[in-house]
Amino acid sequence: MHNAVHKSKINFFHYYSDWISGKKGLPIFPHYNENLASVYTNSCTWVSWMLLKVLHLFLFNKNSFGIKLYDKFKVLDQSYREMIENFPKSTGKAVIEFVDKKFTVK
Repeated sequence: MHNAVHKSKINFFHYYSDWISGKKGLPIFPHYNENLASVYTNSCTWVSWMLLKVLHLFLFNKNSFGIKLYDKFKVLDQSYREMIENFPKSTGKAVIEFVDKKFTVK
């Protein structure tokens, strides 16, 4: 997760490294990089899950906006958990452990 947050400086260098070393011309248009896109998408996924976990704290009680909304929160929470469980390597386990410890109200 640390690399995903602080990697933008390194990505900037890699994007312009061929131009800096004289191998290619200056890139004018951005090019698609699947690795960078997946890091961004995965980061958005776990941040949105954290926001979902915090959002219900702004409700006065679990039925403030009706039981249906509370049920939808539970369905979304479970959906995020299942999606993140399928992340590659140990990233998914680390994110789930972090969210469970820091963003779960008991």
